[in-house]
Amino acid sequence: MSPASTEPHTKEPESHTKKQQAEPLRHKYPIGKKLRQTRETKGLSIKDVSDATHLSVANLAGFENQLYESLPADTFIRGQLSIYGDFLELEGVEVAKTFFAERDSQYSQKKKSGSMHHEHSLKTNRLAEPANLSPAAGAGILLLLLIVSLTGFCVYTGWSPFAYFLNKEDPAPHTGFVITPDAVEEKVVIPPADEEQQDSTAAEEAETTSYLVTATFLSDTEVEVILDDQSATRIKGISGEELQWQAEEFIQISFAAPDSATLTINGNPVEFPEEIVEGKPTLTIGTEPTSP
Repeated sequence: MSPASTEPHTKEPESHTKKQQAEPLRHKYPIGKKLRQTRETKGLSIKDVSDATHLSVANLAGFENQLYESLPADTFIRGQLSIYGDFLELEGVEVAKTFFAERDSQYSQKKKSGSMHHEHSLKTNRLAEPANLSPAAGAGILLLLLIVSLTGFCVYTGWSPFAYFLNKEDPAPHTGFVITPDAVEEKVVIPPADEEQQDSTAAEEAETTSYLVTATFLSDTEVEVILDDQSATRIKGISGEELQWQAEEFIQISFAAPDSATLTINGNPVEFPEEIVEGKPTLTIGTEPTSP
């Protein structure tokens, strides 16, 4: 008798094993759930994270529950996701990439589903669509109805439109009132605006002026932004990324690293700030509002 075979019954192909090794690691569940579980494992509340990172509670909740529609623009949330991920020791840049990849995948599935539904509706509508009527035929039918209606009116009332136009008499002389020279309408003259009104208009236009700062990052760095009377917000700028901030009276932007971005104010290029505030190059525009 031949000895029993010691080989396993099934052997996974080598190509399949290599394919599995080449694939990137993926989360077993959405990245939002990963963020929430990691935070809860560390015994932290959303308020604790907000106080430590200066990120809003609403945005943190939006990240964890993946409420894409309630979040701000991509340029803002990419940096905030990186800060949140680094705070939880989850490699912030990868957290941001995974978040956007899951969002795009979900949007793609919704778009595909909506397209299939729309196509099915169009097919159903075509089955019930009535025969088309050309514009010329519609105009002819409308004209025919008008002629028939006018003829019926003339027969019923005995009125002849031809006799009306042929026997039309001159109109009676005008018996209305006559405008005399004394009743000529006076011209209304609008006096020019005085200097005080002009100054007031200029002041109002000046009040509506706002500041728009655009930063194009040359390297990865963290920035702290204060807009008008709002509290400071920390954002992580990524190399090659462009961020914008707008305020009515006051903007202060502090960069963690010098010469880390190119800047424009209302579309006009400006030099990187040389002013140092608390050890950081800081761009200050306008007058900081005073607390009431």
